[in-house]
Amino acid sequence: MSKTPELLTASQRAAQLRMNAELSSTSRETSPVSSKKSNYQDIAKRSLMGTPPPLNAMGAMTPMDVVDGSISNLAITDIDRYEFDPRTEINPLYDEIKASIRANGILNHISVTRRPGQPRYMVYGGGNTRLRIAKELYEEGDQRFARLTVIVKVWKGDAPTIAAHLAENEQRGDISFWEKAQGVLSFKEHFEKESGKTLSTTELNRELRQASGLNFGMSMLQNFLFAVEYLAPIGPWLKISDVNLVLKPRLTQLLKLADKFNQQPIAETALQTILHKYAALLSQQSAARQLSNRTSAEEVSDRDVPALLQVEQLLEEVTIAVAAALEVIPDKLLAMAQALEANPRMAVETLTLIEATVSTPVGQSSAVPEPSLKQTPTQPPLGRMLASVPPPMSKPDSSGGVFLPVSPSVSQSVIMSGESEGFDPQPIFTVLGEFQSLIDMSDVLFKSDQPHHIFGFYLDLPAQGIGYVDGIELEPELVIYRRALWKILVSLTGQLDRRFTQLIPHEADGFTIAWKQLWEQGEEQFQEGALELLGEAFDHVSLQSVSLVLRHEQLGPLVTRLLTEMERVRTRYPERQLDGFMPLFMPDVTEEIS
Repeated sequence: MSKTPELLTASQRAAQLRMNAELSSTSRETSPVSSKKSNYQDIAKRSLMGTPPPLNAMGAMTPMDVVDGSISNLAITDIDRYEFDPRTEINPLYDEIKASIRANGILNHISVTRRPGQPRYMVYGGGNTRLRIAKELYEEGDQRFARLTVIVKVWKGDAPTIAAHLAENEQRGDISFWEKAQGVLSFKEHFEKESGKTLSTTELNRELRQASGLNFGMSMLQNFLFAVEYLAPIGPWLKISDVNLVLKPRLTQLLKLADKFNQQPIAETALQTILHKYAALLSQQSAARQLSNRTSAEEVSDRDVPALLQVEQLLEEVTIAVAAALEVIPDKLLAMAQALEANPRMAVETLTLIEATVSTPVGQSSAVPEPSLKQTPTQPPLGRMLASVPPPMSKPDSSGGVFLPVSPSVSQSVIMSGESEGFDPQPIFTVLGEFQSLIDMSDVLFKSDQPHHIFGFYLDLPAQGIGYVDGIELEPELVIYRRALWKILVSLTGQLDRRFTQLIPHEADGFTIAWKQLWEQGEEQFQEGALELLGEAFDHVSLQSVSLVLRHEQLGPLVTRLLTEMERVRTRYPERQLDGFMPLFMPDVTEEIS
């Protein structure tokens, strides 16, 4: 009786396969055999003769390897809290979450990860509160939490892990401003350590977005970094509105003024002394409030504590301290700080001539007038670009659109230096000053002494984004006009010619020029940066932008006047013009400017 393949012994099957192979080899000499059938026979032959088939995708893995997103069941004692978790305070809903987990278990699996070669796991992307509660319940004797079903993530580094925690907490909306600020700084430090690359604010925003989808925006990131650098003692009590609208603008002004007089170390020491005093007071008030809550059985979270920070009073003390360091009265200090903000090039001698512009109201005994400390920070008239320009005779009517009020002008008598002989850009600057009274462009306009910068100025990309000026958020309608005007002015300066941009400095008045920096990185980086800072792509000036500005009853006539003055300069100083036109980005093209 012939046996079927299933009844053959291993040696019989091997012999039969060898015989079939020989027959197959003979038959191939006389008749073709399909390559598919031959492959099957080769695989079978290798398997029976002890040669393993090719490995599959999992064949080379070891027990320590991780499949990203895989499900595992781990002992709770093998999982730790992530050491760089941005959340440092106890979740205000901790008791409610614990009661829910006690009743229903952990419904949303915790994600974990571990460093290469390490046996212990840590929480990845949120879940530290749930882990802490599960450990507490396990220690109380609840064996349901002896092991946890978790999602295992591949280790990618501390920076991506910190970003994942930030994103998870931001999505839940239960993380404080100070925790986010510390988390962002931690991400920046670990990213720079892991990549060997120093991040600018623009690059930090991009890396956070790529790592976890977070998009805090340039202004918010600057608020975070400022708070960590200067306001750490009172960090837990900070509110974003206080930092963005009051503390950062005012303290930045005071510190810049102190630096101008070579007194910044003294000013910073005075600031930190005052902040530590407030931190001690706030800690005492917080402890007293918590004791009162326990006594009265009221449930009031620590998150209510930031309301106790008296921002105006704090700024009043800092102003008095810095004024003492500079040996001036507080009123004069504020006037000097505003003047320096308007013109960072103002000399110390000129600043000392400025008189106090705010007088103490009758009957008010405070050394620093309260109204000057409570007012909303005003935006500087022609900040980084020029010396003074004649202010408008009256506040312009804003019926054609929402515009900023005219900022109070500081009386100055500063003469611009470095002008080429006979070249007079003042009429152009006067028109730009009138633009400034309607739309603040002080953060993007820069004066230039380069002879081939035909009109004596150029524009930079808005470092904080088109919707912000010096940390102050602009009204949405104003942003539309500011973007359109920026595009028009950029097209008129001549800086869309690569030879013009070659002459733009890397830094001016202490500010890094983003236009030059991004241009040197190549077209792709330039367009990506412009998109991020302008809120839309920048490749040309659209008819829509031109029409928007020209149709406005105040901006339109100013554009016409500007074009008239520019044509006057073009006709009168032909030697300042570049011959022809070379686009910003041209492959393998170099041209000297004579």
